[in-house]
This record gives sequence, structure tokens and C-alpha cells, in this order.
Amino acid sequence: MEIIKIRDKSHFDMAISLLEEGFTETRKSWKRLFSVYIPPQGNFGLLAIENGVAVGVILIFISNIKIHQDQAKVVNFSAWYVKKDYRYISLKLIALILKI
Repeated sequence: MEIIKIRDKSHFDMAISLLEEGFTETRKSWKRLFSVYIPPQGNFGLLAIENGVAVGVILIFISNIKIHQDQAKVVNFSAWYVKKDYRYISLKLIALILKI
């Protein structure tokens, strides 16, 4: 299994197909999300791939804020879905997101 950062259109397409499986939002809604938001570090989250098929995804929104003259990075989870047979990787996805 490979876990990659979601950075380009091919990753978006794989993530959207998986998100459609786990949520009621339409493909159009997910595509709009990817077309509107530009992450500061070029990373929309993580995608777990097994034999060329997306099996897990976690989307994030990153923003940089200033708190008392210090810069802080805020990471918001947007959507998280893992196919039933691969739920054992769920915590690994979270642990990897926390390292971003």
C-alpha cells in the first residue's frame, strides 16, 4: 500500500471517486472544492492506494494564522473516508496528517 499527498488532478480524481462512495455529496461538489481552494503548501491531504485503487482519503485545509505575533499553522479536517476492508489504516492516516 502506498500513501501519497493529494497534489494533482490524477490524485483529485481518485479521491473524488472514493469520497462519492462514502458521502452523499456529488462529484460536482467535490470537484468544486478542489477547484476553489489552493492550499498554502500544495497539499489537500492524503490518499491511500492499493494496487492502483484508492482505498482511503483524508482531506485537510491548512491555514496560517498569527497569534500574539507568532505564526501558527492550523489544520482542519474536511473529509475522511476509508473503505471497510482497509479501516485498519485509519489511524495511520491521522498520524501522518499530524506530521504535516
